[in-house]
Amino acid sequence: MLHTYRTFTGFTALLLGLVLSATNTSAHFVWIESPSALPPNQPTIVKAYFGEYQESLKEQTGGRLDERAGLTSWLIEPNGNKRVLEITQETNYFRIPVKLNNPGMYNLMAIDQDEPVRDGTPYPSIGMHYKPMFYARTQFSIATPPASSEHHTQTTETLQLDIVPSQPTSSKSSDSLTVNEKMEFQVIFKGQPLAKAKPVAYAPNGWSKELETNDSGVTHFTPIWPGTYVIDYVNLEKTPGKFQDQPYEAIRHRATLTIHVAESQRK
Repeated sequence: MLHTYRTFTGFTALLLGLVLSATNTSAHFVWIESPSALPPNQPTIVKAYFGEYQESLKEQTGGRLDERAGLTSWLIEPNGNKRVLEITQETNYFRIPVKLNNPGMYNLMAIDQDEPVRDGTPYPSIGMHYKPMFYARTQFSIATPPASSEHHTQTTETLQLDIVPSQPTSSKSSDSLTVNEKMEFQVIFKGQPLAKAKPVAYAPNGWSKELETNDSGVTHFTPIWPGTYVIDYVNLEKTPGKFQDQPYEAIRHRATLTIHVAESQRK
């Protein structure tokens, strides 16, 4: 009887370990970190991470960061020009050098479409073989505020799954949101607003909140702490196909938006 109990306990522990491993794998995403305002005409390093921002988990080279070897990145300038960026894998991040010349808002994007087909049958939320896709976006500007006519440029290019900041409701001269200011954004899938989507907002202290988009794909929340916030959303597209001769039943798109929140200047 004791032997049977030990066998059952060992099997239960193994099963739990597999479930936890699957959960950890599915919870990972790519996000970008940078200053909210960069110095003009000077090289600055932007960093892309893979892991779980809310858990302060950043995967390492030689480990799971190697899974994102296919990551590519580009910059959309205020005039709409697209500039492909060099990207180098470091110890626990991808190094992306950027240099800004003109005033206005810049959008930096990163994608990885090269991950092989995965077995999602252990995941209750997937339950099939799937093709993972990762997307990330952030915005920043030159440190000196641009003229009012150049302030905030409309985003013209979107990723397959994207989380796009909306125009700020305030008329302040800074491009950074501040504490207690409404943060609004739109979830877009293949160029169309995604209604009833439930992205999750992660604060710099690990706090999280599930949101829901309206019929226009728009949602919002009000940050109460300064720092870097990451918005994360997953969309499982049940479209079968093949990648590297491996069949899959769905494409699992995962997108993030990084937003910087500054201290309020009000006294």
